[in-house]
Amino acid sequence: MRAFFLLLFAVLSCHTAYGQTIVNLTVSNDKEKHVSNIPVKIIACDSLFTHTTGMDGQVSFTILSPECRRVKVLIKSKFYENLDTTIYVDEASANHHITIHSKVQKIKQVEVVAYRRIAKNNAEKSVYQIDTHGLLKTTNAEKALSFLPGLVADNGSYTLTGQSRKCRIKIDGREATSEELKAINAKDILRVEVREMTKDDDSGTAGEINVIKRRVQQPKVYTHLSAWTGVLRPQIGTYDNFAYQSKRWDIIASLNLVRHTIQSESNVTRYFNSQPMQPQQLSLSRTIKTVQNAEHIKINFFATDKLTLTASAYHSGYPSDATDSGKDFSGHSYLRTSNEKIDHSGGYANMGYKWNERNTLTLKGNYYYYRYAIDYPGSDIERYRSAMREYTGELLWETRRRIWGHDHDINAGFKNVYRENSTSSAAGVHTGYSIQQLYLTDYYAFTRDFSAYVILKGEHDNLGHRHNIVFLPSLRLNYNLKKRGSLSANYQRRITRPSVDYLNADTLFINDYTRHVGNPGLRSQHNDAFGLSWRKQIRKAYLTLSANYEREADIISQIYITPDNYDVTTYANIGRSDYAALSANITQRFFQNRMNVSLSITGFHRSYQLDDAYSQNTLIQTVKGWGWNGNLNMSYLSTKGWMYMLSANYRPKSYSLNGTFHRNPNLFLTISKNLFNDRLELGLDFVNSFVYCWNTRSNTYFRDMHQQSTQRQYANNITISVAWNIGKQFRSRRVASGISNDDIVTKKGE
Repeated sequence: MRAFFLLLFAVLSCHTAYGQTIVNLTVSNDKEKHVSNIPVKIIACDSLFTHTTGMDGQVSFTILSPECRRVKVLIKSKFYENLDTTIYVDEASANHHITIHSKVQKIKQVEVVAYRRIAKNNAEKSVYQIDTHGLLKTTNAEKALSFLPGLVADNGSYTLTGQSRKCRIKIDGREATSEELKAINAKDILRVEVREMTKDDDSGTAGEINVIKRRVQQPKVYTHLSAWTGVLRPQIGTYDNFAYQSKRWDIIASLNLVRHTIQSESNVTRYFNSQPMQPQQLSLSRTIKTVQNAEHIKINFFATDKLTLTASAYHSGYPSDATDSGKDFSGHSYLRTSNEKIDHSGGYANMGYKWNERNTLTLKGNYYYYRYAIDYPGSDIERYRSAMREYTGELLWETRRRIWGHDHDINAGFKNVYRENSTSSAAGVHTGYSIQQLYLTDYYAFTRDFSAYVILKGEHDNLGHRHNIVFLPSLRLNYNLKKRGSLSANYQRRITRPSVDYLNADTLFINDYTRHVGNPGLRSQHNDAFGLSWRKQIRKAYLTLSANYEREADIISQIYITPDNYDVTTYANIGRSDYAALSANITQRFFQNRMNVSLSITGFHRSYQLDDAYSQNTLIQTVKGWGWNGNLNMSYLSTKGWMYMLSANYRPKSYSLNGTFHRNPNLFLTISKNLFNDRLELGLDFVNSFVYCWNTRSNTYFRDMHQQSTQRQYANNITISVAWNIGKQFRSRRVASGISNDDIVTKKGE
């Protein structure tokens, strides 16, 4: 019996083994390495299996049907070519090997094109990297900024796309001029920070450009000497810059001197409604010999790692002698000379203390003196004088605070300003007023892509013996849309106070058909500005689109109120104006980055509306209308090291309160070459050489008269410049900047 059961078990075991088949499948790649985590689909007769290979590349499955000898294997993967094959099973236990091929094996060559990131945007600022490809090694910062995205460069001045006011220029956080930019090599710029909105934005500026220089340790002495002269017209100039740095001291000094002659011709025709066929005509020829000079010195002392002291002094002057000749509206000939002088001087002293990484305290003191004077020797025209002394003190606290679990970059401060105005007719009696300002700024990033920048500013003044309190808030939001660019929106409220030239009750004689009379009773002017902009990098190009709207209330402007006197204007708060603009700016590189191009186009609408108090009494008629302007900057670096730069701007039509202006385009061409290991710089500049003279045609509209004026200025010239560099530029260490009071407008030399 026992033998029978053993025989039965053996027979049954043999039958079972013969009915099942175990298949072991190994998957390898074309480098004979096992492939893991690959899904394998097996179709055996009517059975379907799906298994994933292990770390050894193997997968096992069992076929129950003894008649199934043909098995289909399917493999699909994004990294390997798809496999559809059949294996045959003849034994109860079979081992099979399958090789799959990588998809990239068929790619013979791959070309990868990467584009350098141009900008990084948030609500507080945009940070740009200067790409010096296509520029000479000694190309200065003034020319390099001409190709900064979203910036409109016009012969040394800069405006943000869509704005009507100029930008403030800074170098390493301190106020600077375009001449100082010329002394910085583009290759020494670490980055450029552009703020479209700052707490110092007022009447004269909108936004700021801060050029951050690279830090170079040795040597610590640098000198830049440059000079130029005119070929077609008398002109000679020089700009010299000196810098020194040691462990405790930074010293920066500069000198600028320009002598040149300006010639112009003007023709004025008046058409009266009562006598349209009997126009009155005036002609004026003017020759101005000018001397522009500017000196600046700044000393930084680093007493300890936490305490820094800064002192600076500056002066700029614009004396000129003018000769006028022609015929007045009565047909009488005249010959007149005048001596004009404009002076700006001042200085500041700052102390900064950084007690830890999150807190810095700065104390600032500033003095500024402005004077304007004009005399007419041998004439009965009264001399004109106006001057202003300004004293400012400011306390600033910079901190990073963690509020509600997030970091906030906060600046808070108090500023007090006292202005003392004096005029020739005041007989030594000075008038003045003071301003007290409290401000707070906060930058906060809600997320990695969404951020906000807030400025809260409150001011009190006693201008005109009236106590005025104003609140000047500003807000800017920015959202980065990843590959779709960056979107920002902002609102800003600004104030413009009348300068001493506007408050001076004396009569300023300009020419036989223009006289200005000040108004001591002027009030401040207010501006509300709204902006929306979009930026996007498109390969090597950068596109900026913006929409802007500004409304100004209590505008300070010149108005004709004397009956039947079309020659005398007085300053008044005449009403309001509206300005709307759509702008586009694009920068692009061509010819393997040897050519840089920046193109800006703006379309705008300007309108004015008089207050009822003036609309019935004034002689003028306000104007409104559409206009556009364009700006083009191009540079090309040849394979032989010659650099060509072209700058052109065209503003065919612009508007004032009661007039329109039509101007010819401006063209500037520069050819430059470096020698002696970039120590010597040679330049040839063509200024308006394609246009013999720069023409301006204007139409001024009055209630009973229409005035047409044509001015021709002989501004074309060819200049030759030479510069020599000694040493290597270095980055001055960060210290507190000076004080910016831009709520008034003073006269500048042209």
